[in-house]
Order: sequence, then C-alpha cells, then structure tokens
Amino acid sequence: MGNNKKYLYNGSYEGMTGIILESRGGTKGTKNERNSDYKSLLKLVLDTLVKGQQGNVKIFVASNNKKYEKIEDRLINIDGEFIFDFSNIDTASFLPKLNKAIKKLGQDEGVEGGNST
Repeated sequence: MGNNKKYLYNGSYEGMTGIILESRGGTKGTKNERNSDYKSLLKLVLDTLVKGQQGNVKIFVASNNKKYEKIEDRLINIDGEFIFDFSNIDTASFLPKLNKAIKKLGQDEGVEGGNST
C-alpha cells in the first residue's frame, strides 16, 4: 500500500494505548499528500477487530485541534453508543456511520463540510 511511512501502528496517545491510524491529508500525488491508503487501512483495522471478535472498543479522534478540552470530547458516538462490540458489527454498515461520526466530531460547531478522515 502507498508509501512506506508508518500511518498505522500500536502506540500511546493521551495516556491510552491502542491502534492509531493517521489521517489522510493533502491531494493525492502532491507534496502535501499523507496516508492516501487511509480508507483501506481503516477497513483493515475494522475487519481485524471483527475477525478477533473484539468487544469493549472505544474509538477516539486523535487531533491537535484545541476544541478538544478533555479526552471524552474525542470519543466517537454512533447511534448513541460509545463502546463497540465487534463480534456483532457488520463493517459494511458500520463504516459509513463511523466516517459520518468522525466528520461530525471534527467539525467546528455551525460549520458544514469537513474531512471524514
């Protein structure tokens, strides 16, 4: 996949340890391009969680945006759920919901658009 930079890894962030997937950025083929494999890597992570039947999974947005005052502000909410049991999740239906939740969480209030990665 793509270039050799490390965009998917186990690591620590804000005192938590887990899977970290770096965001996509820049236009493909430009010097600002970053992690053009984001979508396929995200699907790989989700498929791995499903295959391993991982329960009690929390998903956070890792960002330098100053709007996140505490770690709970970064927690993904899908259909009122904050903790996910991947033994009961179909990735084909979960992925669009996850992208929408990431996009919403990443937007400033009252702003339209935004990046879902």
